[in-house]
Amino acid sequence: MGLRKSIKKIKTRITKILEKIDEKLEKFKLSDRVYWIFVGLLFGWLLFQLVYFAVNVRYNIIPDEIHHYKVIHFYLGKKDLLPFISDQGGQFFFGELTRNPSYLYHYIASLLLRIPGFLQREFLVLRTFSIVMSAASFVTFVMILEELTNRKYLKLLSIFIYTNTLMLVFTGMGISYDVPLNLMSLISILLLIKIFKTYEIKYLLIFFIVGFFSSLIKFTYAPLFFIQTIFILGAYINAGKFNIRELMREAWQMPKWLLGLIVIIGLLSFGLFAEKYLVNLVKYQALVPACEEIHTHEECMQNGVYERNYYFKADPGPDRYMSMLVFIPRYAIRAAETVFGLTAHLDLGVAKVTAYGMLAIFAAGVILFLNSKLKGKNRFYVVLMSISVFYIGVVMANNYFFLSEFGWFGVALQGRYIFPVYPIFLFLTNFYLFDFLKYRLLKIIYTMFLVIILVTGGFMYFMRNAGPEWFGPDDSSQPWAHLE
Repeated sequence: MGLRKSIKKIKTRITKILEKIDEKLEKFKLSDRVYWIFVGLLFGWLLFQLVYFAVNVRYNIIPDEIHHYKVIHFYLGKKDLLPFISDQGGQFFFGELTRNPSYLYHYIASLLLRIPGFLQREFLVLRTFSIVMSAASFVTFVMILEELTNRKYLKLLSIFIYTNTLMLVFTGMGISYDVPLNLMSLISILLLIKIFKTYEIKYLLIFFIVGFFSSLIKFTYAPLFFIQTIFILGAYINAGKFNIRELMREAWQMPKWLLGLIVIIGLLSFGLFAEKYLVNLVKYQALVPACEEIHTHEECMQNGVYERNYYFKADPGPDRYMSMLVFIPRYAIRAAETVFGLTAHLDLGVAKVTAYGMLAIFAAGVILFLNSKLKGKNRFYVVLMSISVFYIGVVMANNYFFLSEFGWFGVALQGRYIFPVYPIFLFLTNFYLFDFLKYRLLKIIYTMFLVIILVTGGFMYFMRNAGPEWFGPDDSSQPWAHLE
């Protein structure tokens, strides 16, 4: 009993000290002006990193950059300007293209290179295109935060983590369909928030347009599109607003120019979506048919991924029967290492304190979320966290199925695959951590810890550890010539 009383007294004293410090810190509140200055500084920091990497990092270090470059050039070599491919002309380096739904980025990038003068500086143009999209992702994330909370300190901390996540920034300037996928995912989440807040038909229609187009950038958007649609449907039913006649009446009351524009773009997006996904389902009973269902085995073997999987399947590795209980923690560690470190066509490794520290923070945030009272405004946070966890779960399950079939842990396991939901996930985990860290002093200590591990494990870590093999010419009319 004496020990319990002593612990209680110590706890009471610490609480009183923290409350007194809180009172003194209450005066130091961020004004709107100071808040937006910090947002601008973080935006500038993001742009600096993106431009530095884009200008200095050698070709084909970004994951799959040469693959995307070659697919863009395949579209550029077409005589017509249509996105459809019926014959690959014997070129199977990049796998199956005729029924592959992940083509919209490559097609749009090829149109960009048709602008006079752009082809001569194509490397710079394509990486600049990615920087613009990454900058748009930052702006969209800030807009999402403005919709979700008024807590400026929490918003700034979330933006700070976002702009100092090494792999996110590093790949943000690369020639890859992951960059527009991350942007469109954030736009869809912003639209989801608008729908839940207003139930306005314009946001619902634009959400589906974004969903159809995003699914054509990369097929891995489909699970995110699916789960968001389920929650939107549930929200409309729960609010008593799922009435087709009323929705059509509301749509008709929109400005006619806006309605006409949405209808035209909507029909185009659905038509392109159906031409790939629905036709694939009817003809091949799969959203993305296997290469050998369309081409010969010999043709498919020209693609590196198909060849790798073929030999792995013939001779599976030692990890084939790894249990899910063993896989989940190993997956989490590997994902953290490849989000906060650099694993590309060269491996820079990771600052262990950064990766494991952030993993512990995210794990704590999820535990606090599960322990929270799901009421009031927090119910919408539950929807967003559920969407994030569902998507991360799909990515993890896909890696587990790959492991069960091929038997090699770590192959095709990249933390960057969670980037479509990563920004909202990091905000929510920090939201629940901030609620747990009740006192301002504890939040300041937590923030200082984050700043230290992210600054030392981010761009600074790259500058300390990247050797000359990471750097190369900033432009060339034939940037991949040395790789042929």
